[in-house]
Amino acid sequence: MKEHITENQTNFAFPIGYFPFHKDKHINFQLNRWHSLGYWTKADARRAAACIQGVSDWKRDELLALAEQMDAED
Repeated sequence: MKEHITENQTNFAFPIGYFPFHKDKHINFQLNRWHSLGYWTKADARRAAACIQGVSDWKRDELLALAEQMDAED
């Protein structure tokens, strides 16, 4: 039996593009990843990037705080 792939029926449009959210290319990649998958708005990614100093604090502080905030909104 062949499986058919259908069009997006949720009317959700994934964001297109790669944005310079952070000067560190690894952190920037991660911020773009969450944005491009539709989990964050551009504003969310920019807000997170503004608070991230480097690799040592990006996950522990800012991303966990953003995750808790989004969890509370659901």
